[in-house]
Amino acid sequence: MAFSRPFSERLARRVRSGLVRLDTRALVAFVSVAGVLAWVMPWPVTAFFFAAACVIALTAVVELRDGRAALAAYGIFVLIWTVSQLMLYLFEHPGEFGAANVQAALLGGRLFTLLGLALAVPLAATPLTLGRTLTWYLGWLVGAEKWVCGTLLRGKVRPVLAEGVWRAALALSLMMAFFPRSLRAMKELRRSMLMRAPRLRLHKRMALMGLALIRVVSSQTWDMTLAIASRNVYRPEPWEWPKHS
Repeated sequence: MAFSRPFSERLARRVRSGLVRLDTRALVAFVSVAGVLAWVMPWPVTAFFFAAACVIALTAVVELRDGRAALAAYGIFVLIWTVSQLMLYLFEHPGEFGAANVQAALLGGRLFTLLGLALAVPLAATPLTLGRTLTWYLGWLVGAEKWVCGTLLRGKVRPVLAEGVWRAALALSLMMAFFPRSLRAMKELRRSMLMRAPRLRLHKRMALMGLALIRVVSSQTWDMTLAIASRNVYRPEPWEWPKHS
């Protein structure tokens, strides 16, 4: 164990430094294409991307502040769907435990591959950069809409997508910043509840935790609103991809 931890830290540092050097637009395209290939291709291709997802997940656990909590949430999600697939297959094909295990493992591996590959984005990009990336990709759709409205429809219909692109980028950036904060708040609330009310019944604990989480999320929403106003990002210009890139 004395050897494995420094090795994992060195590996995670190298992987993240390599991801950071990539263009965010190319990284998002690669993650999207790799996810589709891992889902539709045979299991050897899925196994290759699964190994890459495991390396990225290890990097997220080491490098990201909330990487361990995010990976735990992903694991619970994958486990629920894997067990559901196993039970549904056994319900349709009673007694075929071997085939059921294979199908469940394949689904779980593909889901983990998708989620693990997606962790490469927060490792390499900030919320602002990711929002600009979305604006750049949607710019192709905006251009197509303008061409259709101007050429095919001869200006009879006004383009509407261009006005909402930067709002979509802002929403994506807020979601990217909000998700780890919510995980951190849930972790702190769970720890506080175990320390202050260890004998509280499960249904009361869940209700109390839900109310506390709503209160924490509301305060975080207000903080983000102030941050948006102070940084003056509620306009299209900050979400445009830099011209020199």
